[in-house]
Amino acid sequence: MKKYMLQQLPANILMITMLFIISALSVLTAVILTFSTNALLDGDLQAFIKWLLVDLVAWGLLLAFNYVANVYQQKIIQKMCTQIRLDFAKKLEQVDFQQFHKQSDGQYISWMTNDLNTLETVGFKNVYAFLSSLFSIVLASIALFSYHYTLLTLTVVLAIIMIFAPNVFTNYIQKATLSLSKSSEKITNKIKDYLGGFDVLYFANKRYQFEKKFQEASTQFSDEKVKYEKANGVLTNSIGLLNVLSQMFIELVTGILVFTKQVTFGAITTTGNLASTIFNSLAQLSNQKMQIKSVYSILEKLDTWPEKDEATRENDEFEKKNLDEIDSIHVKNLSYTYGDKTVFENLNLSIRRGEKYAIVGDSGSGKSTLLKIISGQLKNYTGKIYINNQKMEDYHLSDLTDKIQYVDQNVYIFQDSIRNNITLWDEYSDKQIDESMKKAYINFVDDIDAPIEENGRNLSGGQRQRIALARSFIQNKQVLLIDEGTAALDKKSAQYIEEMLRNDPSLTVVMVTHRLDPKDYHLFDHVYDLSPSKEIVYA
Repeated sequence: MKKYMLQQLPANILMITMLFIISALSVLTAVILTFSTNALLDGDLQAFIKWLLVDLVAWGLLLAFNYVANVYQQKIIQKMCTQIRLDFAKKLEQVDFQQFHKQSDGQYISWMTNDLNTLETVGFKNVYAFLSSLFSIVLASIALFSYHYTLLTLTVVLAIIMIFAPNVFTNYIQKATLSLSKSSEKITNKIKDYLGGFDVLYFANKRYQFEKKFQEASTQFSDEKVKYEKANGVLTNSIGLLNVLSQMFIELVTGILVFTKQVTFGAITTTGNLASTIFNSLAQLSNQKMQIKSVYSILEKLDTWPEKDEATRENDEFEKKNLDEIDSIHVKNLSYTYGDKTVFENLNLSIRRGEKYAIVGDSGSGKSTLLKIISGQLKNYTGKIYINNQKMEDYHLSDLTDKIQYVDQNVYIFQDSIRNNITLWDEYSDKQIDESMKKAYINFVDDIDAPIEENGRNLSGGQRQRIALARSFIQNKQVLLIDEGTAALDKKSAQYIEEMLRNDPSLTVVMVTHRLDPKDYHLFDHVYDLSPSKEIVYA
C-alpha cells in the first residue's frame, strides 16, 4: 500500500492533515466545556451561553471537516484502486499467452474486484482510521492531563436513543447500497468481458487496449463509490449530530443542576469525553493494525504476477530481433506431448510467403495444436520453429502478433458494437471497415454501431466467425492461421471467403479443415495430412 499512497503523496498529505484537524477539533470541543463549566461555577450566565455557542461552532466545523474528509478519502482510495487496475492492465500488455492462461478468468476477476474491495475497506481505510485513532489518543491524552468523570444514567438513556435512531435512515442507505452493488456487478462484467477477449487482443497485437478499457470501467465505478460515500456521510453526520446534541443536553442539564446548587460539576463531562476517546481509540488501534497487515498478501500476489519460468528469464537476457516481413516458416522435428499422449512426433513442414495451405487429418492428430505452436500459444514442445531461418523465440513478441493472426473456431465477441468488435477500438476509416466486412461476407448488419449481447449471444456461430475474420482482414496481417474459421458458416459463405483467401496473393494462409474433399486439394499450394497412418501430402 505504501507504493500507491506515495504515488498520491500530495493528496495523502492533505488527507492526513484533515485527520489531524478533525482529531484536534474533537478534543477542542471537549476542552471548551471546561470554560463553559467554569462560567457556571462563577455564576456568569452570559459567559456560559457564549462558550456554548463557541462549542457549537467548533462542532459545526468538526462535522463539516468530517464530511469533506470522508468524501475526499474515498476519491483518493478510488484513484489508488484505479492505479492498481491500470498496473494490472500494463502487465497484461507484456504477458505472453501461456502465462495469462495459467490462471482462470474467475481468478483475475476476483483479483480486480473482491481483492481490491478488501484492499479498499480493510487496507486503505484502516490506514486512515489508524492515523485518526493515533492523533486522537495523543491529543486527548495531553488534554486529559487534568480531567475526570460523567453522569451515567443520562448517558445510558441518550445512548439507547442513538442506537435506535439510525433506523430512520434504513431505506436511504439501502438504496445507496443497492446502487453500489449494481455498479459493482457492471464493472465485474466489463472486466470479465475484456479478459475473456484476451486472445482476440493478443493476436491483434492490441493489448494496449486493456489500459484504456480498464480506465473507462474503473472511472464509472469510482463515481458510484463516491456517491455511496456521500450517502454514508449523511448517515454518519446525522448520527454525529445526535451525538453532539446528546453531549450538549448532558452539559445543559448539568449546568442547570450546578446553577441551582444541586450538584457541583467541574470538568466531569470533558474528562468523560476525553477518556472515551482515548480508550475507544486504543481498542480500535490494535484491530486496525491487524487488518492492515492482513492485506499485505494480496498486494504481494499482484506485485509478483506473472511469475516467469527459468526459460523465460534466460530468453529475456538475449537481444530480440526485429521482424519486418515473414518470407518463410519452417517446422523442424516438432513433437508435442500432452500428459501421457503424444499428439505428433518429429513433424516437418514448410510454409512460404503468399502460398495457401490446408491442414487435414483425423480428430486428435494435432491440427489445432500445430497452429497454436506456430502462433506462439504453446511453448512446451520439442523441436524448432524457424521464421525466415531464424528461431521464432528470437523475435519480439509484438512483431510476431503484428504479422501473424490466429483465427479460432471458438470466437469471442465483446459486449460492444459490431464496429468496435471489428476495429478493437482502434481508428479505421469507414472504407477500411466496409472492405473488411465485405471480405468476411458480413451481410447481416443493419447498424454497425448496434450493441451486441455478452459474447455475441444474439448472433449465430457463423456470424461470430465472420466478425472474427473481419478483424483479421482490417489489420492487414501477413499470415492467417485459420482453425476451422469457416466451420460454422453456410456452404455459400464458406466458399466465398475461402475463395477470396486463396486468391489474395499478399496473404499466407494456413487453414485447418475437417471437410476438405480430396478432389479440392488442387485449390491449395500444399495439403498436409497429419493423420498418423499417412504421409504428408503435397498437392
